[in-house]
Amino acid sequence: MAITIEQLQDIFQSAFSSDVKINSDTDKDNLPDWDSINHLNLIVELEDRLNIQFSPEEIESMKSVSSLIDLIQKKSNA
Repeated sequence: MAITIEQLQDIFQSAFSSDVKINSDTDKDNLPDWDSINHLNLIVELEDRLNIQFSPEEIESMKSVSSLIDLIQKKSNA
């Protein structure tokens, strides 16, 4: 499953309940809304919408949009 920035944008907006803008360079350090609560909301949205499950280690590794895309690609090809 290939996921696009546009698809992730929609997931981020739902998870964060705000009109956040993301791109491939977005990470936890440059997106103030990406706090611990919104990170959990993001995980739930990703798992629900993409019908995948993340391990605690994978959740911990999600620190940027590019790492999310890589992880989703890897899980889709497994």
